[in-house]
Amino acid sequence: MSTPTTNTLQQVLGESLIDVRQAALMFNLPNYWLSQAKERRQRRIPYYRVGKLVRFKPHELHAWVLGQQAQPFSEQEGADA
Repeated sequence: MSTPTTNTLQQVLGESLIDVRQAALMFNLPNYWLSQAKERRQRRIPYYRVGKLVRFKPHELHAWVLGQQAQPFSEQEGADA
């Protein structure tokens, strides 16, 4: 059961935010990548601070994961030429 505040927050955000544990499970990522600021910064992982808490939007993490996938070998070879 959600409260009026939760409904308003979800309307503003467009989707609910998930925590480190949920994001790690959902995208099969190591917890430390998401929980440690140095790792998030180094890997350019999109996140939000809610007070002292770190939260993520699932669609942004999904886009980030897709962007991290390696290009096929033939495309990499063509870029070096």
